[in-house]
Amino acid sequence: MDFRKPKQSSRNYKKYREENAAKKRGCVFCKINEEKSSIIDEFKWFRIIKNIFPYDVWDGYEVSDHLMIVPKQHTETIGDFSKEELQEYMNLLVKYEKMGYSIYARAPQNKRKTVPHEHTHLIILNYDKPVKWLFNVKSKILWYK
Repeated sequence: MDFRKPKQSSRNYKKYREENAAKKRGCVFCKINEEKSSIIDEFKWFRIIKNIFPYDVWDGYEVSDHLMIVPKQHTETIGDFSKEELQEYMNLLVKYEKMGYSIYARAPQNKRKTVPHEHTHLIILNYDKPVKWLFNVKSKILWYK
């Protein structure tokens, strides 16, 4: 499922993924150092980054902000974190939850996970903008407000 607007960010995201695959750039999250503009905050083990292709809808509401917690080291699962990494990760989850962000991470075997580098979505919903109808057509989400 793609939770981006079908004619805008979803199309741009698909093009971005195809270009990266064609260039064989490797893991986009491991390359974040080259693209400092997306980094919001940096810690010993993790970075908070702005999602350059944010979701437009989540849990039936429009999304007003979409960040991600990304480990600096390449790993596909939270289960590979050391005790120190887990402590920092939990502190970040607590911090962002207090700021009103919902938290979502996909398991490595989840077929919807598009980047095999662990990342946790931090999403703020706009509760003034509910989405009344969602349609899933060939893994594209269409909605009506």
